[in-house]
Amino acid sequence: MFGEMIVLCTVALLQTANTTLAVNVADGDATLLYYGSRILLLAGMPLKAEAERAKRLGANGYLPKSVNQTRLMDAIRFVVTRPDDFMEESTLDEPSSLLSPREREVLEYMRIGKTREIIAQILGIGLETVRSHIKNILTKLDAENSAAAVNRAYELGILRP
Repeated sequence: MFGEMIVLCTVALLQTANTTLAVNVADGDATLLYYGSRILLLAGMPLKAEAERAKRLGANGYLPKSVNQTRLMDAIRFVVTRPDDFMEESTLDEPSSLLSPREREVLEYMRIGKTREIIAQILGIGLETVRSHIKNILTKLDAENSAAAVNRAYELGILRP
């Protein structure tokens, strides 16, 4: 009735005994996607290990959310015409390479609860520069706030306890 479907979303892939289910987790909702859909994952932070896991669990492609419209359309065409292949855009081998050395330094101070003003003073840089680094960190880690960025950095191994 519906024909073939391509799903573009942020998903969690859940593996059961005999199948893989894709669950849409965008906007905090969890919705089971149509079984048999072609799944093209869009990741805020495209990591090599996550792309390999997505491929192993049956996704058809893995792209960064920042991909441009032309590249996204190419990816959709790819998964439609080559359903047995895996579409992968550039990924990072090591999560720590995602942040610049200065961003990692700012993140360390965020981790211990230092304010922007204190971070600027400690590093000898301007407050606007600290704000810019924090904005970049939030974007790169796909986090809504500093606490979420620190949490994500622990998950990825950028920060260690």
